Amino acid sequence: MVEGELHIKPLSSNKAWQGRRFSTTEKKRYEEEVLLSLQKPQDALQGDLELELVFYLVHPKRSDVDNLVKIQQDLLQKRGFFKNDNQIVSLIARKEQADIESWSFKIYGMTNIFRIRGGQR
Repeated sequence: MVEGELHIKPLSSNKAWQGRRFSTTEKKRYEEEVLLSLQKPQDALQGDLELELVFYLVHPKRSDVDNLVKIQQDLLQKRGFFKNDNQIVSLIARKEQADIESWSFKIYGMTNIFRIRGGQR
């Protein structure tokens, strides 16, 4: 398991993009701050992974949790915690009320995953 906590307000995907293709200045600054705050792992995690994200927000009901997930997930990949975000086969994301905005993550290697196909395990 790999885990971390960043005392940086999480950025929503609503504030990350201009149109469909261009990053906002706010996203570029946020990305730089997060990447400088995260220590690069020695090796990227391999195989199927579960990602748990917790967003600590002053006003949690003002943000959609799915808009918070993508930016943070992409930055964890960019920092080298895993090679491709398609390795994430399980995702847990939640918002919690807090006085100071921040976010934390845990990444678990998945073992003994049952895939159900046609009613069979």
